[in-house]
Amino acid sequence: MTARGENAETAAALRRGLVMAVLLAGLAGMVDAIGYIRLQHLFVSYMSGNSTQFAIAIGRGRFAEAGQILALIVLFVIGAAGGRLLAHSAGPRHLSAVLVTVTGLLTLAALFGTAPVPMVLAMGALNAAMRRAGSVAVSLTL
Repeated sequence: MTARGENAETAAALRRGLVMAVLLAGLAGMVDAIGYIRLQHLFVSYMSGNSTQFAIAIGRGRFAEAGQILALIVLFVIGAAGGRLLAHSAGPRHLSAVLVTVTGLLTLAALFGTAPVPMVLAMGALNAAMRRAGSVAVSLTL
């Protein structure tokens, strides 16, 4: 293969990766919007927002509320760790394995009336779906 052919192949792989990243980030945004409404202004994929809300709740002495927010953060971390372990064990099929798991969790959430636990786990796991789009680092949630 010529250098030009390799460059075209690399560029095509980068485009596919970036399109996939945009689609998955869009999915995360839509799920987060549903979670935000369902959880009364907390997030299922935007943990920076939840950590801010956690600090505010602690600062205002609302410890029960802080505990609920902390539970969401912990669930997200569990989902992210589980997704990473799954991706590692699935090898070259890591994207498919993680996306099947995310789909299953989101299906469970839908079946149980937008249940927050599977939604948060799914958004944590979604982080393991993609690390790079070609040579570009991507982050789908956080």
